[in-house]
Amino acid sequence: MGKIYKGNVGIKPVEAKDGSVTLRLKSNVDGAFNSENASDLFAKALEATKSSKFPLFSYSFYVPSEKRAIKQSDAKSVADGKLVPVLQADKFGKPSLRLLPPMAEKSGSTSKKFDWIA
Repeated sequence: MGKIYKGNVGIKPVEAKDGSVTLRLKSNVDGAFNSENASDLFAKALEATKSSKFPLFSYSFYVPSEKRAIKQSDAKSVADGKLVPVLQADKFGKPSLRLLPPMAEKSGSTSKKFDWIA
């Protein structure tokens, strides 16, 4: 499991070496989004891809269970509660918005509790 990204981020169009432009998550001190409002970041990313006509960069916006970039159709899965947007740090420490299944609630501890011996 990845680490939660600490810090603020923003969405920025970036041109690749081949000339294609994609929307990427970039670290931004004055950014409006962080790990607490990842669902707002998800909504803004989908809105930005519609308005700018640029695709989302797969390393910044990813669905690990399906091994692909986030698409417009993922909004329904998030609304239904099947996927949850989480802002994580990738293996290089860069921000990445990932759609993960919700964590299961823990049902009481089944382990025995012992008193201290010494």
